Amino acid sequence: MEAPTNEKWSINGENGTWDYSTLTDLIRDNYGTAADGTSFGSGLGNGLAIGDTIYRGTECKDDPAGFLPDANQITEIMCDNALSSDAGEWVDGYPSVDKPALIDLEAALEPLKAWARKYCQPDFFTIKDITPYAVTAEDVRNVDRQVTP
Repeated sequence: MEAPTNEKWSINGENGTWDYSTLTDLIRDNYGTAADGTSFGSGLGNGLAIGDTIYRGTECKDDPAGFLPDANQITEIMCDNALSSDAGEWVDGYPSVDKPALIDLEAALEPLKAWARKYCQPDFFTIKDITPYAVTAEDVRNVDRQVTP
C-alpha cells in the first residue's frame, strides 16, 4: 500500500514525527528489533509490531505567496520608511492612496506571488486528517518482499 505524495506517516502522530512518505518506509525503519533479528535490512527497528497503531495524515504546505506583504502592508511599510527618513517629521498620512490604487498595487504584486510560488516552496508543513492505522501482517509481508531479493 503506497501513499500519494501528500500522505505522511508517523509512529506516534505527534508534531515533528511525520518523517515518512510511505507506509513501507515507516515499517522498514521501525519494525522489529535488531536484538531479536526481526528488523529489516540494516535498520535497527524500534520495536514496531503487527497490530501496533501508527498514524497517517495529509501533508499541508502553505502557499509561499501568503508570506508576502499585501497592498495594505506595503503602504504601511512605505509610511514607516518615510517616517524614518530625513523628512520624517513632515510625513502626514503618506502614502495617501484610494481603493483603485490599492487594487492596482495588488495586481502589481501578482508577478511577485508567481515568483514566490516558483522559487520559494516551503519544505515545512502541517498535518491534517490524522487517522490511526493498525499495522497488519500483510503490510509487513509487503515490505519483506521489497527488501528481500
